[in-house]
Amino acid sequence: RKTSNMFVYIKPEHTIFIVALYEAIMWLFDPFQVHTALNEGIPMTLYSKLLVSLINSGGLIGCGLALLYADRKPWLAVVASVLLPFQGLFTFGQFVFWWFPYIFGNYAGIVSIVEEHKHQLAHLPRILPAIFDDHLVPDLEHTILMPLSVGALIFSIQLYTRHRMTMFQVNLMSAFSIVFAAVELGFVVTSDTPFLELGAFLAMAMIVGSMYVARVYAIAKLKTPVAIKTVDNDVFKIH
Repeated sequence: RKTSNMFVYIKPEHTIFIVALYEAIMWLFDPFQVHTALNEGIPMTLYSKLLVSLINSGGLIGCGLALLYADRKPWLAVVASVLLPFQGLFTFGQFVFWWFPYIFGNYAGIVSIVEEHKHQLAHLPRILPAIFDDHLVPDLEHTILMPLSVGALIFSIQLYTRHRMTMFQVNLMSAFSIVFAAVELGFVVTSDTPFLELGAFLAMAMIVGSMYVARVYAIAKLKTPVAIKTVDNDVFKIH
């Protein structure tokens, strides 16, 4: 007797939707009290929760849907080309705020923000050990989020390069990788210690670098001949 299993229908490229759901739950319900702590102990307003959830989760859901169905509608391929770099920003931005400071210390992140996080989140639960006493240790929410985000980005890049994108769409993706990388540059420009914000520069390089990998494979796919079978089962390759 066959039994249905919902996990049969969950594929690697669906990881982005898991991340989007996780983000929505964290921002709307704040189960680990991270966002309340970051707001100086004051619960966020419903408007703020909805706005951030819409940006983060909505952007990820839009990216995931566009990637899944990019081969059906040209405009979805355009949306995917714009939102894939957003997913890169979402993922590598976490390195700036949490993982560079955890491994390398304050100067590997946004210095002033790292100090705030260390103070505001000191009482929250963690599962990671401290590498050094003066390093930020990521809280439980962001410890769970990181592997999900990295995995989702890898699968999204693979899915993007599986489609036959046009050169315009590939160039658009490259252009928006620079646009979203510039968001990290904003932290440098507004910082009191701009030349110490090494994490922001690293994140910019990671965003552009990951999208460059997607670009290389997408162009290689574009140059691959398309095989079409005729009624007589003869195969023609269209370049």
